[in-house]
Amino acid sequence: MMSNSETFSNPPLCVICQADCYKPVCLLEDYHGLQIWAFFSWEDATTLKSVIFSQLNGVQQVIDAKFSKDGKFHIDLGKTKKPFTEFKLNQKLVKGTEYPTLINLNDPALIHGELENIEDPIISGGAVTRLQP
Repeated sequence: MMSNSETFSNPPLCVICQADCYKPVCLLEDYHGLQIWAFFSWEDATTLKSVIFSQLNGVQQVIDAKFSKDGKFHIDLGKTKKPFTEFKLNQKLVKGTEYPTLINLNDPALIHGELENIEDPIISGGAVTRLQP
């Protein structure tokens, strides 16, 4: 079986800031053909207002996105949402703090056949951090 620690030993660091709000951010580079790109919008210079994800290959799309109290950014995949759904965040980001991204594949077999043997459907994506101000 494939373990997630073998797959993502060094997830990318995704640096975001209010000035770059119209640039997509890659939260998952290439996990067996799956890439996750996000557009963040800002309430002010330190608070994320919402996020929109690009369309994913296959039948699954992002069905939920939120920050947990422990500072992780959770993304869930599933079949019930349309691409480009906006998810409200209202999350203040502390400059220089890394917020790890956890992606729940829910049904790995829907992504790609070779993921059927994955031990844990939750994988690590890039860590989000605020650059400025």
